[in-house]
Amino acid sequence: MKRLLSIDVLTSKKSLTRYIIYFIIFTEFLVFSCKPKTSNVESKDDPMMVFSKKVVELENNKDKCGIKDTTFLLGLKAYMNKEQVKNMLKKNLKEKKISYNSNLDVYILDMELETIGKCEGRIHPKYYEGSLYKVLLNIVPKKKWGNELVWILTYTMYSHKNGNQYCAADYKVNQCATWIFKNKHIDIINNVYQGVIVEYGEYILSKKEEDAINKKKTNTARNI
Repeated sequence: MKRLLSIDVLTSKKSLTRYIIYFIIFTEFLVFSCKPKTSNVESKDDPMMVFSKKVVELENNKDKCGIKDTTFLLGLKAYMNKEQVKNMLKKNLKEKKISYNSNLDVYILDMELETIGKCEGRIHPKYYEGSLYKVLLNIVPKKKWGNELVWILTYTMYSHKNGNQYCAADYKVNQCATWIFKNKHIDIINNVYQGVIVEYGEYILSKKEEDAINKKKTNTARNI
């Protein structure tokens, strides 16, 4: 306290003392909030655990969901072949719903997020045995913003569009959200290296692709 008073006298600024006190309180708050949780009651409120439980609940009840279509976005549907996807993207390009970046060889959906403004949604179709099973939309702001803010604003936009009845989200720790419908899912992911990604996926082909990857990993491990 003497030190604080001496600073106040030397600087003749009472506000400086107040700011220092606020800084000490804030620092103590950070230290306290970062302490590991040991209580069983507290562990039940862990955001990732809550998120995982909600995902399982939605997956178990997805057959009851009234949203049955398999359209991802811009008319792109699960099970389309590469030629059909190509034609649909060209149709959207002709109608000026999207643009094409020849340098990146990628189609772009122009988007606008609240606060940060214009963004590019870079479209990446994914196939399993020639059939479309996933579309990745990489959100790239025109100006440089942190991934955390971009994720929150993207999540907010999709919440307004899809509601929260079929949604599970962890926006506190890992910044991930998923909407689980009868035949498709929409995930919003904050990827450290690739930025914010919106993933549209279909269940059956996604599961086959996942099983194929796991089988390949198992066979590789056996051969080592």
